[in-house]
Amino acid sequence: MKTWEKLCTVGIALVGACSGVWGAYTADEAMKIKQPLDVHTEVVKSYQGQIASAKARKDQPAVARLQIEYETYEEQWRTLERVSAIVEPITDLRAAKLSPEESSTLDGLLGQLSKASVVTNSDPTTMGAAYLALDKYDSAAHAFAQTVAGPKSLVLKAAAFGGLANGTANVDLRREYMETARYSLNRSIQTSRGTKDQPAIIEFAQHTPSLIEYLPEAMQKKPEE
Repeated sequence: MKTWEKLCTVGIALVGACSGVWGAYTADEAMKIKQPLDVHTEVVKSYQGQIASAKARKDQPAVARLQIEYETYEEQWRTLERVSAIVEPITDLRAAKLSPEESSTLDGLLGQLSKASVVTNSDPTTMGAAYLALDKYDSAAHAFAQTVAGPKSLVLKAAAFGGLANGTANVDLRREYMETARYSLNRSIQTSRGTKDQPAIIEFAQHTPSLIEYLPEAMQKKPEE
């Protein structure tokens, strides 16, 4: 193969590779933005289709059952949307705590969800942040165990396990919780290195009592003199 042909071949391959990576990245980002609304839209369409089909068959018991399921789903979805909006400052690491009014509202919303036999389409990170905001560390840790291990979710997971460690008298459990908190915080800081998330992660840890002791000494906030 001639030199110019080799160069053309390599150039085409590089363009194709870059296009593939960029396409995958943009598709992934689009999915992150559209997924919650798309899932809700598809579920609504599914229920509406099933209800219409049951009506066409004149199957009244099925119509009644599906209507109740649909209304329950919509009510849960609206509740979860409110929970997500309230805890967004925490999931974005813009705040370590909520106001008393927000905490009270959030507690009521979680109470509503706890009465349901099944909660559909709940996001583990959102639920974990909600429990963390109310110092319900056991439930928060359980939720974060189901999340994708990104830098932001890792620091929230660390806060949950740090809170568990502070609240248990069992020496073995405390050691286990402390190790998980320390590891999760370190991984959060390491994997966010060189990104705009790292300063936010460090500042969040500095203002979260259950995390301060796990920060490297150089990152611990010095008291104002």
